[in-house]
Amino acid sequence: MTLKTPQDLHGIHAALPSPNSDTGIALQPLKDLVDFLVSQGVSGLAPVGGTGDYVALTQTERTRLVAATVEAAAGRVPVIAGVLSPGLAETLAAADDFAAAGASALMVITPYYVTPQQHGIMDYFRRIRDKVSLPVVLYDIPGRTGTGIQPEALAELAADGTIIGMKASSADLHHFSRVVELCGERMSIMSGTDRLMPAHCALGARGAIMTTASLLPRHWANILATIAAGEMTQAIAMHRALFPLFDAFAAEPLPVMLNEVLSDFGFPMGPPRTPVLPASTQSRATALAVVAGLVDRGIAVRPG
Repeated sequence: MTLKTPQDLHGIHAALPSPNSDTGIALQPLKDLVDFLVSQGVSGLAPVGGTGDYVALTQTERTRLVAATVEAAAGRVPVIAGVLSPGLAETLAAADDFAAAGASALMVITPYYVTPQQHGIMDYFRRIRDKVSLPVVLYDIPGRTGTGIQPEALAELAADGTIIGMKASSADLHHFSRVVELCGERMSIMSGTDRLMPAHCALGARGAIMTTASLLPRHWANILATIAAGEMTQAIAMHRALFPLFDAFAAEPLPVMLNEVLSDFGFPMGPPRTPVLPASTQSRATALAVVAGLVDRGIAVRPG
């Protein structure tokens, strides 16, 4: 499935974890998880992003994971492969690999470690546009990269077709609102922050690409539908029911707690990759107890 226009990018997209084994990556748990998420109504899949341990994987592993996601999705939903490389050459090489693996689009992070000018970021994405065969979704997460992209720069990239959308992972709601004002009609803006998703959608996001959508795709889809129906009070209450989950997941680095819960659900994720260590006994017990409560309330659904 392809994403050719901004209008094609909407709904709830699951940011996928990358299962590990003693010998490297484990593809079968990923395929099983993808099949489950599609059956639960997820709108799209985003492998090998931050949730998928991009920086800890080799490029060969990343490509195999993207190919496995595409195979498991079987054309039912689009696959947006994350590209979190720090420089242009690595980004272009990864883009070529993911295109060959069958990805529908790329989710490309803004350059990090360096602090480029705004026109430098624009030039970077235009160079990617000129070299890759897939649509590009810009990933803005200034808390991780150290440099955000300004609304005016995004508007120019949307106007000339460089990007079809963005994943917005910032707590700055003024910045988000300004982005929607300047380019919400020209590109699809997707929330990338689980804690702020209803606020983002109320301001103009067309959906979300989130970590917890790999656990709660149906509940997130229900929240999005409730917002679309104009029932914000109800949507906020549905969102607040997830606050204990957000707190439990924040007890350990991403994606440790997601992987612990998914393993308990029957999708063995394996141990995290160094320098991240396994969850503490207490944080694991807390997360599993929170999720058990969500299952009891029908918010989370166990497979099978």
